[in-house]
Amino acid sequence: MTDGGQGNELAALEKVLLDESADPVDLPFSLLKAITGNFSEDNEMGSGGFGAVYKGVLQSGRTIAVKKLFEMYEILDKNFASEVTCLAGVRHKNTVRFLGYCSETQQVLMPYDGKRVLADVRHRLLCFEYMPKGCLADYLPDAACRFQWITRYQIIKGVCEGVHYLHKQRIIHMDLKPQNVLLDDNMLPGITDFGLSRRLSESKSRAITENKHGTMGYMAPEFINKGEITFKTDIYSLGVIIMEILMGHKDCSNVKEIVESWTNKFRTSESQTALEQVKVCAEIGIKCMNYDPRNRPATWFIISGILGDVEISNWSITSDVATSTEGQIGFASKLVDELKLMDDSAAASELQPSALEVEQEDGKVSLESKGKATTVTVAAGVMSTLSAKLAKLMGDEYIKRKEVRKQASFLKKELSTINAVLEQLELMDELAPVVKNWRDDVREISYDMENCIDDFMRQFGGENAEASFVGEAAELHKRLCELHRIAIQMEELRTLVVEANARRESYKIDDCKPSFVGVDPRLSAVYQEATSLVGIDGPREEVANWLMDTQKKLKVVSVVGFGGLGKTTLSKQVYDKIRGHFKSVAFISVSQKPDMRVLLNRLQLKLGISVSSHDCGFDDIIEELRKYLADKRYLIVLDDLWDQSAWNTISLAFPENGNGSRIIVTTRVEDVASVACHNDRKCIYTMKPLNEQNSRMLFSNRVFGSEVVCPPYLKDVAAEILKKCGGLPLAIITIASLLATQVRSRKHWESIRKSLGAQSATNPSLKEMNNILNLSYTHLPLHLRACFLYLGMYPEDHIIWRDHLVRQWIAEGFVSSLHGSDLEDIGRSYFNELVNRSMIHPSKTEYGEVLSCTVHDMMLDLILIKCVEDNFLSVAYNSEDMARLMHGCK
Repeated sequence: MTDGGQGNELAALEKVLLDESADPVDLPFSLLKAITGNFSEDNEMGSGGFGAVYKGVLQSGRTIAVKKLFEMYEILDKNFASEVTCLAGVRHKNTVRFLGYCSETQQVLMPYDGKRVLADVRHRLLCFEYMPKGCLADYLPDAACRFQWITRYQIIKGVCEGVHYLHKQRIIHMDLKPQNVLLDDNMLPGITDFGLSRRLSESKSRAITENKHGTMGYMAPEFINKGEITFKTDIYSLGVIIMEILMGHKDCSNVKEIVESWTNKFRTSESQTALEQVKVCAEIGIKCMNYDPRNRPATWFIISGILGDVEISNWSITSDVATSTEGQIGFASKLVDELKLMDDSAAASELQPSALEVEQEDGKVSLESKGKATTVTVAAGVMSTLSAKLAKLMGDEYIKRKEVRKQASFLKKELSTINAVLEQLELMDELAPVVKNWRDDVREISYDMENCIDDFMRQFGGENAEASFVGEAAELHKRLCELHRIAIQMEELRTLVVEANARRESYKIDDCKPSFVGVDPRLSAVYQEATSLVGIDGPREEVANWLMDTQKKLKVVSVVGFGGLGKTTLSKQVYDKIRGHFKSVAFISVSQKPDMRVLLNRLQLKLGISVSSHDCGFDDIIEELRKYLADKRYLIVLDDLWDQSAWNTISLAFPENGNGSRIIVTTRVEDVASVACHNDRKCIYTMKPLNEQNSRMLFSNRVFGSEVVCPPYLKDVAAEILKKCGGLPLAIITIASLLATQVRSRKHWESIRKSLGAQSATNPSLKEMNNILNLSYTHLPLHLRACFLYLGMYPEDHIIWRDHLVRQWIAEGFVSSLHGSDLEDIGRSYFNELVNRSMIHPSKTEYGEVLSCTVHDMMLDLILIKCVEDNFLSVAYNSEDMARLMHGCK
């Protein structure tokens, strides 16, 4: 019997059990103690490292599961409250329902030091629906005869749908295994035991932990090895479960073998459909267990595959991503088998999703498989968008403008051929001068034509076009004159298009062929960042030893070398190694033509000094810096200094205070290095190219993920490619990143090697570097080229924020939307692909998302060269350039 209070609580619990929309209830410990028989052994259903599960019987005879956390483990109130809140939000047919909770503290007499004392005892309990068929693990050892295929299939489908739901809620289970899949009376699965789970905020897709709890055999390799947590951590565990349901064990990775093992188990009438389901589930399970998390499918794809909506063998598998990167990682620890409510730090990931995919919920769909979209490209200019506008002119909205519709129809037909040729030309490394001139002329025609059409639509388009057209007589006359002007202009443009097509045929431009094989997105293998730098240990120790000697005088060490040799990387490594020995530290990047006031203000910010007002002169700012540094041991890095005058100015801010302060200068100019180290010319460190061994290691890590897995048939051609790179890390990284996305065939690699052109190993130059970087540009997908060249809008060393850049790309028409996909999501994937190809470099990264980037100086040089060649951007370096550009604007 129960008292009145407990009766009310029992009624509330019964209501929650019957009403799936009801919220979980706060339950008294005495009630849970009563319905479990004082947590008797007879009612115990199982236990784990942090708690035991008991059967609780209500007055109606219904049963619930009560999880009692062991009292020996201290759990903070806020963490338990967060736990309950998160559990209350999980509601799905394939997750075990959360019914209620208890959090009470009681005073109990306990023996202590030979006496009996009152002690606080905390009771933490969680209540869930009872799953009468027990856990999936009970059925797997004898899986061959315990249940039929249709039952297995519905369990696989249910578990996948449950994981899909959790991932949509941003929850990573972290301990998926058959013991945590419970079965109801109808053998429908429910996922439970979220004790190790994580909830990632809307902005996160990855975290790192040093606390590696879980179940061996089900934990993903990246979690075991690096503590890396992503949604793909669960996918690996899901794959193991699927294989166990299929075969009773998890050691099979051959689809044919799995299907054959099932062939004789089916009746003829059901064999075809069932075997196809077995095949699909086997393919899914094997893909889920891929060692590389990037190659595991997201749950959206898994569900689609099980339902037969997509062909599994044709999947292009990619990583999950999150959108923004602001916010905190939260935890969703729930019904615990091994409860661990803790705070872990998150770390950034260098891996980024491919630009060839679009995010849909927690998965992606390959853009390449969906057909082409209308996008502004480099070679074609606005030709593609122009075609869409011409099609609009042919629509019903302009049905009364017969002459305009006729012109539009003619132009669309002519331009479609020209556009196809332009796209072919964009695939070529070099164009003959006559072909380049033709391309530029056609592109200019397209710009003029777009302006003309925009004028016409502005004057006569829209919902009220006809009403405004028949307005006052004066307005009518004005519009008729405008229409006449536009008609004449369109006739002139028509003539130009006809002439352009005639020149195309005369020049035999159609016979031009691309000089390389395009990228097959299904074979894309975006490289993984190396976990350690290559060839840096020796130089880092040498420079650090120079700086950490016992000399009390101010010392300057210069690092000099060709762009792309790794000067910035080395200086940053040294800076990080020794910064703890200095009271004030700052790392400052310097551009070719720095604004000295801005540079000094940035130094103030880095040192934690209030920025001087605009009224202050250089002398005042320098004096403030000198006063601040006068009694401190400081370490300053000036990265990428270009001329002596900049050094002569900024060096005035660094006092000689006898405290053993140090300055590191990196530069490409030997004279600058000499001036900075005029007191000790021995303190100039000259960067050298990587030796053969380190070059091979860096190359292999970028292409294959390990230096030992380069196939024998590629080793000699890889050696030739490395020889042409001349030990330049930037060149090696760029070419290796390119090859990571290519077909791994000797013939294809040989064609890429030959296209590099002859390089001089003894006299590297800017032109040679641009040749190497230009190869990566020519291998960019067409939709990325305009996005890449648009980076020429930014000055050197400028931090480019991803979302701002993406919105600019969208405004320019560089980003295409397919099947309702969000433009900003696609634009972010474009950005991420440029990061993956080492065309841009991450600046600020949080939890696997690159928030901003910079463009390497050599890359920026290449961009500006290409912009001039393609007339893509015009750069104003001074007021005269600006006036000239303004005069030429249309």
